[in-house]
Amino acid sequence: ILDGQLIIVMELADRNLWDRFKECRARGLPGIPRDELLGYLEETAEALDLMNIEYQLQHLDIKPQNLFLVHNHIKVADFGLVKDLEGMRASMTGGVTPVYAAPETFDGWVSRYCDQYSLAIVYQELLTGQRPFTGTNVRQLILQHMQTPPNVEPLPPPDRPIIARALSKIPSDRFSSCRDLVAALLRAGTTSEAPVSPSAVVDASGPSSLAKETRNSPGGQVFAETVTACLHPCKQEASPLNSPHRQEKSDPLRALRDSKGAFRLLRPAPPEINGNGILFPALVIGLGQLGTNMVQRLRHELHLRMGSMERLPHLRLLVLDTDPEAIRAATRGADGARLSESDVLLAPLNRPSHYLKPRDGRPEVESWLYTRMLYRIPRSQVTTGVRALGRLAFCDNYRLITQRLQAELDACTDPTALNSAVSQTGLGLRTNRVRVYILASLAGGTGSGMFLDLAYTLRAMLKQAGYHQPDVVGLFLLPTVDRNRTRTLPLGNAYAALRELCYFARHGTTFMAQYHTREPALEDSDPPFARSILLPLPDETDESATRQIIEKAGLFLARDLCSPFGPAADLGRGGLIGASWEARGLFYQTFGLYQLSWPRHELTSALARRLCHRLVQRWMSKDSKPIREAVRAWVEEQWAQQQLGVNLLMEQLSEMSRQALGQDPDEVFRSLVQPLVEIEPAPQQLAEVLEQFEQLLGKPQDDGLSETSARLIVA
Repeated sequence: ILDGQLIIVMELADRNLWDRFKECRARGLPGIPRDELLGYLEETAEALDLMNIEYQLQHLDIKPQNLFLVHNHIKVADFGLVKDLEGMRASMTGGVTPVYAAPETFDGWVSRYCDQYSLAIVYQELLTGQRPFTGTNVRQLILQHMQTPPNVEPLPPPDRPIIARALSKIPSDRFSSCRDLVAALLRAGTTSEAPVSPSAVVDASGPSSLAKETRNSPGGQVFAETVTACLHPCKQEASPLNSPHRQEKSDPLRALRDSKGAFRLLRPAPPEINGNGILFPALVIGLGQLGTNMVQRLRHELHLRMGSMERLPHLRLLVLDTDPEAIRAATRGADGARLSESDVLLAPLNRPSHYLKPRDGRPEVESWLYTRMLYRIPRSQVTTGVRALGRLAFCDNYRLITQRLQAELDACTDPTALNSAVSQTGLGLRTNRVRVYILASLAGGTGSGMFLDLAYTLRAMLKQAGYHQPDVVGLFLLPTVDRNRTRTLPLGNAYAALRELCYFARHGTTFMAQYHTREPALEDSDPPFARSILLPLPDETDESATRQIIEKAGLFLARDLCSPFGPAADLGRGGLIGASWEARGLFYQTFGLYQLSWPRHELTSALARRLCHRLVQRWMSKDSKPIREAVRAWVEEQWAQQQLGVNLLMEQLSEMSRQALGQDPDEVFRSLVQPLVEIEPAPQQLAEVLEQFEQLLGKPQDDGLSETSARLIVA
């Protein structure tokens, strides 16, 4: 209670089953795929049977809008109509949804099989898009529930008798529990698919008026379960938390596998092409928190260099984590480092009971995991640094992960994407051979637990596509060894990971794992990584040093992918002479990164200050010398352009005079001056003038000018 008000904090679901049904209908499917739907119903049945058997309760309002998905698991909601059976039956006073209600509820009583009846209707509706009872009003529905046999023809033939039994008018003729109903459907298999009816009764745009849902559940498109969606991964707008349906039940990659169940990329490896450029197709995968940070730093560096990731369609980024909060954080932040929802993938852990019960197609975890470790799974369902739980998350989400990897590899190996990047950036083609980078901290539970299985899974995919020697590169952070460390778990994780890495790098050692009983075991006798790059991981309390290491990793990857450093380093490694890895074992690398360049920022700042200072000085100076020549050149240029030269001016004046006088101006001027030229001054007058000059100015000295007057007189 806060300020006198009752506040109820509830978990926010991702969406409900009706939202998921509408997504499938929008893609042209009749409903939710059978394997996926049975996975949802299995969890629903477990919850309903717990209520029924342990607490003698019936939910009485089971419908798609009340079955919510949280991290791809079912949450049964809306307990407003729950009834206590008080033995075998209870009274009913109304309030049920007629579309899904059991016939006995209309007689005013409740049996322990009512929820099973509703669950059977939900199954047929979400699988086929058609309900077993098609009444259009309450009266018709009540009569059909109580008297009319259900229409189960839209269902696959093996499912029809099972659903018909669950929809029996006599409660005792139904299955003993909801789990028995789901188990029967699981045994029935998928020998035929439900037809796509052009006149399906259920409108995918929304439930009928009798079952209209009033809640608004946040939804989101999921990464597709169909081959078409795998072909176009960039068109999906999947929320990182609205991950696809339960992968342990459905197999959206069925169309992407050959008859032996092995991986098969949609786009086989093209003939190898090498050039003198920089670009090549690449997939960069970050595991765990620090792996995500490295991918974000790489994206930031590429954003600074290229301006936009859209110019690099051949380069794909993907982060994988078990922590939903870390996934959410990766999609926030600054523009350059913020990952899109298509760049992230959540692989959550489940409750311990999920791993202990029989699971269709999944190998028993007891074959490799000490089962008591399951009870170390916290309520937050994250690894908390336990590497065994990291591998458990990978195995449990194997189908989901391989689906995304298939789509990402298919996208980055698209020749159109590579050609587009070459033309947009002008960096040229280095090779069309794809390279995969795996970034992780081997001190963490997710990175240490997943890195090896992920590497061999990627190698299997690339080999099936035709890459005989897959280029998978690992970049790993290792904690420093300190005998006084209070936390030894990170050191233990790193030590175990390095021992595994060293073991599988030996000649004659074969990696073998089976993630699904319906598929052949994955076997590989080669090392998991073509190159392993190791960097020191500072103490977790030293955030500044950790940030510097993350920046160094991002800078290295950006230069390896999009700068001349990359091909130069490849050429240098290719020139190393030595024995093959079978004879000498693998080399492990590390690096330091130092940038040798002029202090560009300081130089440009100093130059700008000097230029501005000099400009202001010239504006305020009265000395014209610095600009004299420039002004002279400008004046001469303008003088020529405006035709102000002497000859041109005289010609123009002469022409204007001729037009004004009507005759040659020279003749006119000559006729005016001629009378004056002919008049000669009288000698007497000239002598008088000279005498007056002498009186005024005095007699000139004898400097050779004394004869001037005489000459003038003579003249």
